[in-house]
Amino acid sequence: MRLGGDRKIYIQLVGLLLLTGLVLFVGWRLATYNYSLQPQLVLAQERTQTEDVRLDWPSYGQSAIAIEGLGAVETFGEEEVHPTASMAKVITMMAVLEKKPLKLGEAGSIITLTQADVASYNDYIARNGSNTPVYAGLELTQYQAIQSVLLPSSNNMADTLAVWAFGSIDNYHQYANIMVDNLGASQTTIAGDASGLSPKTTSTASDMAKIALKALENPVLAEIVAQPAADVPYAGTIRNSNRLLSNPEIIGVKTGETVEAGGNFMLGADFTIGQKSRKVAVVVMGADVSPTAQADSLRLYNSTKPYIRYQEIVKKDELVANYQTPWGEIVAARATGSIWDWTWRNQHQNLDIDLDFIAKETETTRVGEVKLGESSTLVELDKLPNPPILWKVLPFVF
Repeated sequence: MRLGGDRKIYIQLVGLLLLTGLVLFVGWRLATYNYSLQPQLVLAQERTQTEDVRLDWPSYGQSAIAIEGLGAVETFGEEEVHPTASMAKVITMMAVLEKKPLKLGEAGSIITLTQADVASYNDYIARNGSNTPVYAGLELTQYQAIQSVLLPSSNNMADTLAVWAFGSIDNYHQYANIMVDNLGASQTTIAGDASGLSPKTTSTASDMAKIALKALENPVLAEIVAQPAADVPYAGTIRNSNRLLSNPEIIGVKTGETVEAGGNFMLGADFTIGQKSRKVAVVVMGADVSPTAQADSLRLYNSTKPYIRYQEIVKKDELVANYQTPWGEIVAARATGSIWDWTWRNQHQNLDIDLDFIAKETETTRVGEVKLGESSTLVELDKLPNPPILWKVLPFVF
């Protein structure tokens, strides 16, 4: 009888322990549960619907339009490499300022010209190239030398600066070709000289439009190409060959004309909507003369304006994704703020959407971020529903 009683007590103790364990387990599951949520993206990362455009393209050669932040957005004509003429000087000055940087307000080093610089000047005169007069011993600041290159389009001063900064024209070519390739201008080749008079320096309108935008990022270059005129030692007053600077929207960039290239022009504009502005580059290549390319580039730029907009890309509380819980409920994830950006024909840069897959709370949960350029907004879930009690206890059933 005693043995049977002990066995009964033993069974009762085991049952009590099991019940206690079950209660503790259920309590723990009810208090501390995690679950994974599977998001289904709703917000489109890119906008593919575009509008038709009517642009005033020149009937000759090739042209391109590029917008700050969007890159080259439109091209016209066959994109075959074509001599750049003096537009190449923009590349030369970009390279020089990478090698020998200047800040706004700085004059830079004193450059003393030599007999080799005089020989270069005489050579360009013999080839009917644009120039600025020099003599051995002439002293110019780096800033004045760059003005001489970019305003009256001095061929000899472009070569002088390239040799001063890089030691030789060949060294400059090596540096400049790597530089433009790194800018995504892979169809551009720098050769022959640093001025663009040689037809060996070639590019496309699309590449040159990208290069124009990059050049305008440099404050010193942007300041100089916007100057109608300047005074430099010995040459006196030099005037910008860009005839469009009287237009308040036009901020540069560079003319170009040779027998092989015809007339080329690289236009830079500051397009403004309200308090917001964006730089726009238009390049025209293959006109009869540079003034024709300048006039046609302005008409082309004016025709782009209706299609450049500053728009709300992501709205506050806009649905970004739907999350599904393990037990089948759908929870919305929404943007906590808005994102505005520039668009071309309603197209914008791709959105970068980063979403988490885990939720641990029953309150509103931050699950990610939407980015567009330098702008961003957080993404939060609507309030998470409490899981069913059965799921909390036996999640493997679901």
